[in-house]
This record gives sequence, structure tokens and C-alpha cells, in this order.
Amino acid sequence: MFSSNEIESFYVNAKLGQWAYTDLLAVAKRCEDWVMSFEAVKTWHSDAETYENPHALDIAADRSLFAIAMALCIPSEKTGELFRKYQPHLWENGFAIGKWVNTIAEAMERGLPGHEIDILSVFALCKPDHASTVRECYNVEMPDVLLYAARADNLNAFLKMLPEDPADARDKAFPVLGQANLQVDTDLYRHFITSPIDERDLFRAKVGSIRHCAVTDNGFNGRRTVGKGAKFSSIFPGPNPTPIFKHPDFAEKVRLDVDHLVRDFFYRTDFRFRYPEHNRLAQAITKSFVDAGVPPSSIISWCVFKKPSTEPLVTLSLALGEYAAMHPIEQEFYAEVYRQYLKDFTAEKIIDSCFRNETLVAAYRLTGDKAIIKSANHAVRDACFGNDLGL
Repeated sequence: MFSSNEIESFYVNAKLGQWAYTDLLAVAKRCEDWVMSFEAVKTWHSDAETYENPHALDIAADRSLFAIAMALCIPSEKTGELFRKYQPHLWENGFAIGKWVNTIAEAMERGLPGHEIDILSVFALCKPDHASTVRECYNVEMPDVLLYAARADNLNAFLKMLPEDPADARDKAFPVLGQANLQVDTDLYRHFITSPIDERDLFRAKVGSIRHCAVTDNGFNGRRTVGKGAKFSSIFPGPNPTPIFKHPDFAEKVRLDVDHLVRDFFYRTDFRFRYPEHNRLAQAITKSFVDAGVPPSSIISWCVFKKPSTEPLVTLSLALGEYAAMHPIEQEFYAEVYRQYLKDFTAEKIIDSCFRNETLVAAYRLTGDKAIIKSANHAVRDACFGNDLGL
């Protein structure tokens, strides 16, 4: 079926898990030439009936899908034409092609560590309405590739993956731009950020992204079919670019949009959706909000109690009582808010606002002030001292 014995031999060995790494790229180029030589898909299978095996058509089909996958693993100017020429067939068989692409990519990773499949160039070469087919054939998720494109500042590829409607495209783009921590000296910034409203919404997206980092495992599901060089390194946390909460203009931008940004970062969710290993990050960001002039009492009222900013702030007794009732994972997320909040109260005022043992224990754990439990009962002191000993 193949145009050369070289491709046939390579395919047979690949099926057995035996890869001739030194020949892989050359065979892939032969596969590309073979696939592009046909006028119609059906000609790939025209000799299927010559096989004695009753599953001849399946055998021929797998060979053709292997050849397509090999061609896709060496993107070139012909790749865009391949998708234009055979789009319906590629869409119909995208899952099977994607399995072969993953298998070939794994082989490349083992035997050709310097070779990366530049999937962004494929999106840039293809028509926008082929983006879903490209995603399927490379077995990648569109949000992952969008983020890679943003981090690589590949505007052409990024735009190809967005909806045609400008409003829908903007809604889809900004969360990704925030996650990529888009910088001002990039093509994407110059394209999308053209007004103060755009700048505000980008900053909101960045705050939403650091919230995501602070409460989830931040698992980024990039597939090995996409290059993971230095230009795709993790944006946050990391020294380059600077995380936004450490940026010199963070405080100014927070003050300009305080109600929205505070609620966007500190909103309360089910503790089961939190990732406690990132609590240090949450505490550092909290400190930046407080240093920007956001009162901890406002964070507690607006986010822990979900009160409108037009209503009076909650009292100390209510704030402490609610904290004591939280699950420990949730307590850890809000601990720095409460530590900053309690700095404005004396030990006596805190004691007077604690009506249950659990509240006294929580207040002590937040402050470490032994004056709070000096006159407390044995149950409270035992719980606090046990905490000090790590029991």
C-alpha cells in the first residue's frame, strides 16, 4: 500500500514498538509526500481488496492513519494544505490519528530529544474552522494550546483558536491572557489591550489566575506533543515575569477596582475544592492586598460573609465565631486575613468577643497570644498547648 518499502518496514516495526530513531524524520517526510500525492481519500484504500486478510480494509486504514500522524509530527507548509484537503476524513478519524501522534511523539521524546512538534505553527497555518480538527488530531485540549500560544506570544495561532464573534473571542481570550501573565511588550498585549477598560479587565483576569493558583493544584495538562522549552516555563510562581502581587503597581490597581478584585480573589467556596499545599501563596497574596490598603475587616465582611459593600462590617464576635466554625482547610486560606484583622484588637477585646471554647482556641492559634487563654478553662488551654506541641 505504501509508496515505498521503507515506510512499510518502518510501520511494521513501529507496530511492534521497535523504532528506528535515526530514520524517523526522513520516513515522516516520505509519509507527508505520500499522503499529499493523492487526490482523494478513497485512493488510500484502493488496493485493500488485494489483501487476503478479511480485515484488509482496517489494515489499510491503519497504515493511512499512521502516515498522516507521521506527517503531522513534522509540521511544514504542507500541513495546512493537508488539513484543507482532507478535513472531513481527519475529523472523522481524529481520535485514531491522535493516538498515533502521541505514540510517535513518545518515540521522538525517547530517541530525538531535541525535536519538538511545533503545534502552534500548525494552528497558524490552518484555517480557523479547522482548529477543532487540529486539536483532535494532535490529541490536545484547546485551553492548553491557547495558553501555550499566549506564553509564546504567537498571535496568529492564538487568533485562529478564538470564536469569530468579537465579544465571544474577548471573553475566551482574557482568562487565558491573565493566566499567561501577559506582558506589555508582546504582540498579544498590543492586539488586545487598547483601552483602560481592557487594561482593567486584563488585571482582573490576572487576579483570577492567581486565585486559581492559590486554591487548586494548578495542574497544567500540556501534552508531550507540544514543545515545553524555556519559553513555555511556568509563569507563576517564578522570577520572570514578576508575579502581579509583587509588581510595583499592584497596590494602585487594587485601589482603583477594590470591590471587584477583593471579591474575585477571596470569594468563599467549598473547602473540598481547595488545595491546602498552596496556603503560603494565599498568605503572601493576602499580605499584598492588605499592604495595598484593603482593610481585613472588609475582606471578612465581603467575602467570608458575602455582604454587600454598602452594609456595615461584621462585628468581631461574628467574625471569630465564623472562623472557628470553618473547616481547617478553609481556616488556612483565610488565616492571614484574620491575623491582620486581629492586630487592631487587644487581648481583652478578643476574649470578650469569644463566647465558645472553640472560638478562644481559634483566636489563640491565630495570634499566639497567651493572654487570650490565661483565664480560660482547662479544655481550652489543653487544646492550645497541644497545638503548640504539634499534637
